[in-house]
Amino acid sequence: SRLAGALPEGMTALSVHENLGGRWQQVASGPLALVAAGMFDLDLKDVEESSKDSATIKLLEMFAGKKSYFAWYPSRTRTGETWLAFSSWTGFNGQLFRWGLLRPLLSDFRKISVGPGYNVWVQEDKGMYLALAVIEGYLIGTYSRDTADLLELIRRIECKAAPAPEIDKVLASKGKT
Repeated sequence: SRLAGALPEGMTALSVHENLGGRWQQVASGPLALVAAGMFDLDLKDVEESSKDSATIKLLEMFAGKKSYFAWYPSRTRTGETWLAFSSWTGFNGQLFRWGLLRPLLSDFRKISVGPGYNVWVQEDKGMYLALAVIEGYLIGTYSRDTADLLELIRRIECKAAPAPEIDKVLASKGKT
């Protein structure tokens, strides 16, 4: 699928979620959140608070209400540090986002133009960048020290790349090829 194809090879872990927005309270207080917080030096209290934050839950319901993929990578050639990539189907909400109608929901983000018709939304925290883009109904994003990591996901969506072998293995083991 194009959703899975957005994520490049080389991941060390993959998490696939259905209706993450509807399950955020459970996920944010679970073991996966603990691991992610540790990998990215996040304050666990902030992660737990996000599980009760109505704005976070609303965003996740809008942008991660269907299937979402999260992949952890041990390093990137530019920074050599751990990073996270994700993709989710947003459908019409993605179009509203691209048109700027949902901009008030992202007031802490700044917009960067990265090419014809593509805008990236970036938020910086302690030297890490959450970078988002919506392309053809897909929300793609990265959490890393380098916003350029998102360009690889954009390229993969544009060229309709096949899923990385690691994703195929996970989906095949679950009978969802």
